[in-house]
Amino acid sequence: MTQKFLKIVCPGIMVLVLILPTEILATPKTNITWTTEIWPKATEEDGRGAYFDLLNAVYPPSEFELLHSFLPYKRGINFVREGRMDIFSICYPMSEFYRAKHPWAQESLGVLFDEKVIGDWRGLASLENKQVTLHKEIAILPFIKKLNANLIKTDSKAKSLLLLEKRRAIFFLGIYINILHEVDKNSNVSMPPYTFVPLQVITCYPGFTPSPKGERLREMWDKGIERLHKSGELQAIYKKWKLEYPDYQWQ
Repeated sequence: MTQKFLKIVCPGIMVLVLILPTEILATPKTNITWTTEIWPKATEEDGRGAYFDLLNAVYPPSEFELLHSFLPYKRGINFVREGRMDIFSICYPMSEFYRAKHPWAQESLGVLFDEKVIGDWRGLASLENKQVTLHKEIAILPFIKKLNANLIKTDSKAKSLLLLEKRRAIFFLGIYINILHEVDKNSNVSMPPYTFVPLQVITCYPGFTPSPKGERLREMWDKGIERLHKSGELQAIYKKWKLEYPDYQWQ
């Protein structure tokens, strides 16, 4: 009786296995949640950019599901700190997170101004007690906190550019790529007569939630970046998006 039952049932099981969708048979993917603001060429509003390409290259889509959310920078920090998300961008020292060894961005922080308005440029001394507008997301950078200037924080880079245009601010402080993006969008403003002067290089790294999962993702990131460097794919991603190639320290 048992042998007859097996002869009847086993072929049925084999047929069932063969017709099951591959998604059911495959190992479930690991979700990776990450957050940024909208940054030109890095994390565009349409879901494209260098960071998207880098993460997809490091964490294979066959094994991982990358879930991105645009959040204000401070809120994103809190979400990762609380373990509600896995990755954000660290642009200044934060000891409570797992920071990657290899960065994903290197940008120039500086000021845009009209030379006719300020006269001779004297470095940081030119900013002293002057009206300097900036987007509030970068106001937390240690370099900016030390400036002896009258900071006008805005909730958009477009507003900062408008303040500069109307001469309600003498300087527009920000990341070069972001400022250039705003100038390109504004039909009333062009680079001449404005000048951009870099003040500091900002290097940003993926920051991971302080958990065993975060530690594993950080290790995968650093090994993945080294693999992409050796294959030439890493350089190709930065070239595609016309971004500055970070100063990687290969050992």
